Amino acid sequence: DAPRDGVSNALSSILDANITTALTGLILLVLGTGPIKGFATTLLIGIATSLFTAIFITRLFIDNYARNPKKNLEFSTGMTKNLFTNLTIPFLQKRKTFYVVSGIFILVSLGSLLTQGLNQGVDFVGGRSYTIRFDQPVNPTELEDDLIAEFGSANAKTFGAANQ
Repeated sequence: DAPRDGVSNALSSILDANITTALTGLILLVLGTGPIKGFATTLLIGIATSLFTAIFITRLFIDNYARNPKKNLEFSTGMTKNLFTNLTIPFLQKRKTFYVVSGIFILVSLGSLLTQGLNQGVDFVGGRSYTIRFDQPVNPTELEDDLIAEFGSANAKTFGAANQ
């Protein structure tokens, strides 16, 4: 039976890829700190839902189709059934326009990158990020100087109100 052979032959590949990624996620979860643990948790949840979909839901569709081969396997709704039936877009005739539009986007992006630079957060440069609320308003420059004297490097800025 072809559908069963297809599922059983694809299963090893699906499991191999997802188990390998899950092991990486577990290592990140155990050894990581802060945002890395959050990423690892999200990765593991994504792998679990992907496996569920790839194995269980797809198998339901294929088994249903195998039992009723005369019935069409449709994924459209009443609204989307004939949505693109008579649609013709002359992509090749419009290519020069899209070259210009793409070029403008690239130039604006490069200009922004060169003038603004990259604002790498704590996820990319390492360290920790804390939001602290004081009883009184504080001067972030003075606070940053005190933190640098204590820890060697720091960056302090107000977040919302002057006491945060």
